[in-house]
Amino acid sequence: MKKFRLKTLFPAFTAVFPAFALITVLLLVSSCEKVVDEPPLTINNLKGMFVVCEGVYGQANGDISFYDSKTGQTTKNLYYSANGAEPGDVVQSFAIADTLGFIVVNNSQKVTVVNMKNFKVVKHITG
Repeated sequence: MKKFRLKTLFPAFTAVFPAFALITVLLLVSSCEKVVDEPPLTINNLKGMFVVCEGVYGQANGDISFYDSKTGQTTKNLYYSANGAEPGDVVQSFAIADTLGFIVVNNSQKVTVVNMKNFKVVKHITG
């Protein structure tokens, strides 16, 4: 019985395979992207303004952004970044009292209380 070898069956493939493997590895390595984490939002560096983004009615995609007047940079989606979820449907308003932030979410019929040091949810008030 005759043995079949890859070289005899596919001579062109065996000649091209090392180059193909090298190109594939180079593409995979070069496609990696270093993710730069933004510094955490703290109560000490809040010199700017909060922007309430209502979102589209019925899609629960509203959020709150922060514009830093000192640097001119905008940090978008504060709530989602801190909590891994959307605040709810139609974010209507936002108020700060001491170290707490109060987010009124109209169509979801709730007020979400967040810690202003890290924007994490402290409590949901429904009614």
